[in-house]
Amino acid sequence: MNYFNHSSSVYLNTKTSLLVEIPANQDVMLQMKNTWNHFVLTGQCWALLIGLVIGYLLRTFTKFG
Repeated sequence: MNYFNHSSSVYLNTKTSLLVEIPANQDVMLQMKNTWNHFVLTGQCWALLIGLVIGYLLRTFTKFG
């Protein structure tokens, strides 16, 4: 039994559209630098390090066998 109608697939494909805007200025390295600076300035790097240490300690103390 064929539940997929070929004419409906054409209808779905013609009705579906995707619009994408590509910015002209794409400096990836600058964006990575700005993201890293924001990560450090907001203190998220310290929160990450503290969370990793506490998580490692909890895993170590609660590990069975």
